[in-house]
Amino acid sequence: MTEKKCKYCAMMIPSDAKICPHCRKTLGIRWNGIGCFFLIIGIIGLLAIIPILGGKTNITQHTDEDNMKVAYQVSQRFVSRHLKAPATADFPYYDSSFVKVRAKEEKGIIFDVSAYVDAQNAFGAKLRKNCECAILYVPADINKEWKSLGCKIK
Repeated sequence: MTEKKCKYCAMMIPSDAKICPHCRKTLGIRWNGIGCFFLIIGIIGLLAIIPILGGKTNITQHTDEDNMKVAYQVSQRFVSRHLKAPATADFPYYDSSFVKVRAKEEKGIIFDVSAYVDAQNAFGAKLRKNCECAILYVPADINKEWKSLGCKIK
């Protein structure tokens, strides 16, 4: 029987051991070449099937209320980019009064989002700031993009 060194305690152990008898640590599973090949093929196959099963989303399938909720979430990301300490940001729960549909145009839908954020300033004090964002949703774009038309934090 061949022996090898345990990678944790450096003691000699049997080469087929799954657990080191000295330090009781589990030794990693080693993938052989064929196992890795089938794992990669399986992942590629799964990624190829997901778009087929998922179908296409279209703006007409979503209600204005659904798009307003997403616009509110997207505005939070845009506002967070302008904060000194974005990790401390606390936004209120969604309320339909925060979001208004300004215009539905050929190029997309423009939403006006008006809410507040509680976040720390540069000195560590938590302050409430009002924020207003104009957001453009472009459903005809391949990525169904949300774009900021401007954010103000007061």
